Amino acid sequence: MWKLQAFSRRTTACDSKILGAFAAFDGTGYVNLDADKTVDFYVGNAAICDPELTVAMVIWDDDTAWFRVHNPTDREIKSTFATPTAMKGFKAVKTTVTVPAGASVEVR
Repeated sequence: MWKLQAFSRRTTACDSKILGAFAAFDGTGYVNLDADKTVDFYVGNAAICDPELTVAMVIWDDDTAWFRVHNPTDREIKSTFATPTAMKGFKAVKTTVTVPAGASVEVR
């Protein structure tokens, strides 16, 4: 039930601290990168957790991490919630969340 929530560091050079969603079709993501120079980039989910949970990023930068995690199922879900270690320059989060059935919790 993964909802696509893939983000990349996005400018023409792809080396900024701006995250932007990118296009996907049939499970394949499409990202524009500047091939004229070498840049660091990350393409993937902003958070890693149980795939039955839905994650919304509220604020994520170098000193603030705020996510909303929703459980659309009819049972409680306990999961590790972590931001990817490949994302440099953004506040890292690794914690355990317990989300009641049909409810949402905030991770900060």
